Amino acid sequence: MPSPRASPTTTPASTCCARSPWTATASIRATGSTASTGPTRTTTSVPACRRRKTTARTTLIKPLLANPAFKPAPADIAFARDAFRDLLAIRASSTLFRMPSAAEIRRRLRFFNTGSTQNPTVVAAALNGEGYPGAGFKSISYFINVDKIGHTVTDEQAAGKTLRLHPVFLAPNAADKRATQASFDPATGSYSIPPRTAVVFVED
Repeated sequence: MPSPRASPTTTPASTCCARSPWTATASIRATGSTASTGPTRTTTSVPACRRRKTTARTTLIKPLLANPAFKPAPADIAFARDAFRDLLAIRASSTLFRMPSAAEIRRRLRFFNTGSTQNPTVVAAALNGEGYPGAGFKSISYFINVDKIGHTVTDEQAAGKTLRLHPVFLAPNAADKRATQASFDPATGSYSIPPRTAVVFVED
């Protein structure tokens, strides 16, 4: 007689900060007889701490989603689509956005606006394209400002350089017109970044 199927046993993740929080599994072994072993089927369970975090976030966001003022209009959806397409076009314009190795990234990517005096709402980074196949530009500086107001970020290493907005932002059909308000001051190496925008400057 075939033996009854074993009940699932779950091994919980050791901590919420485990390297792979989704690896708590339940293994079910189906046996054809008491002397044989069958295939093992593995399912994934969610750690309790992750469930608590999800519940907390849901509690926070549900009233916002219920607010009709937050319902996206067709124009909002079209803007998100077109702005994303512009970012894809920028990504495609240079292999610096698609470097295949960690060693190359460490060699060519540099973050600024860091340390104790950083503006925490702006991500700022520079990519060195000299000698890199398909880079398209000598250097690239990019910014993500998530704040409701504009900010000025200075990169001392950019002082004296000639940088301009990426051509995608200057095209007549560019989606996010706010990006054209961004500017660069070569005398100080300062960039002015409009609120809630992603901006890319290039050096030829």
